Amino acid sequence: MSNVISFAGALKMAIKDLQKPVLSKFEIFYLALHISKSNSYQGKLIRKQRTPFGIKKAFSLIGILLRERFISQDSDFRSYYKVADEASGNCDEVCCLVDPFCYLSHLSAMQKYGLTNRIPEIVIFTTAESKLWNKMKIDLEMKYRGEVRGDDEYLTLKKAVFPKVVRKMKIRVVESKFLHLAVQIRDSQARISEIGHTFLDMLIDPELCGGMSHVIDVWKENAKTYLDEIIEAVDGYSKGFFAGRYEISDDPS
Repeated sequence: MSNVISFAGALKMAIKDLQKPVLSKFEIFYLALHISKSNSYQGKLIRKQRTPFGIKKAFSLIGILLRERFISQDSDFRSYYKVADEASGNCDEVCCLVDPFCYLSHLSAMQKYGLTNRIPEIVIFTTAESKLWNKMKIDLEMKYRGEVRGDDEYLTLKKAVFPKVVRKMKIRVVESKFLHLAVQIRDSQARISEIGHTFLDMLIDPELCGGMSHVIDVWKENAKTYLDEIIEAVDGYSKGFFAGRYEISDDPS
């Protein structure tokens, strides 16, 4: 078997290795950029390119993958791409993939943690409001950029426009000036507010958590179990603290 592959072939391999159901132009661009820098992928050399890598080349590669039906326009997020060999992803995962600062919150988080027996009719997410989101995206862009030289072309991250329905589930996205600590759900692409911050949300937005009467019942039944986490969350919120750090959580199912 030849140890030399096409640029598009290498990009396909890199996308498969991500195991994500949806991807943005931003992610595909940086996958391709790092392949071009190393001139190889997984030990396979890339055929010599006639032109240097840049935005035009990246879009040309995306065009090839579209024509080969390796990727296609996502049905819910039209500026994102669905990967053909991957499952379409559930609502929780897809929303957290298209917005890197988004996480399940309020009644949806309560349900995942087993704090309520109510099944939310609408999946609730929280993300950063525009000013904070733009600040956080600069840090993320720098992380992606890595070894890119100052004179290299690069793409910027665009904030996703959420539709009302994702994967046949109604959603609501709450924009906040203060993001809580979010943890990644085990064996999932989705994220969720940390348990202490989930209790904090019940105090801040009880109407999004089943109403004050339900919140009181949940606190009476469960707050003692998570008292340390609640105190830490409330203390951080009182200081105007926010975090976008994601960890693996054993709690959510």
